[in-house]
Amino acid sequence: MIRGIAWEWQTFFICIFLGMCATSCYDVLRILPVMIPHHRFVIALEDILYWIGIGIGVSYFIFQYNGGVIRSFLIEGFIIGMVFMNICISKITISLFLKIYNWIKKMFARKKDG
Repeated sequence: MIRGIAWEWQTFFICIFLGMCATSCYDVLRILPVMIPHHRFVIALEDILYWIGIGIGVSYFIFQYNGGVIRSFLIEGFIIGMVFMNICISKITISLFLKIYNWIKKMFARKKDG
């Protein structure tokens, strides 16, 4: 019984971590159009492919760790990880990355002018 509960907690925290990783991957997709402007259709296609990939990844994880049985704490862990990352960390990392990107862009613009 205790092993089962310990396994559930461990798997729950793994799901939180995977949710945070999934949001980090989505952050890359949010930054990409700033760096390389592209059409809205391409952005929509990237979003669709992202969610298909996440769906496949979550399904694979559930199949490997839980024999394909969908348990609510697994889905809750993914959602908690994604929401935590989006609310607490993503805004800071995206802002920081864009500041660094703009600084590098300005440095190269100065070298071209000079």
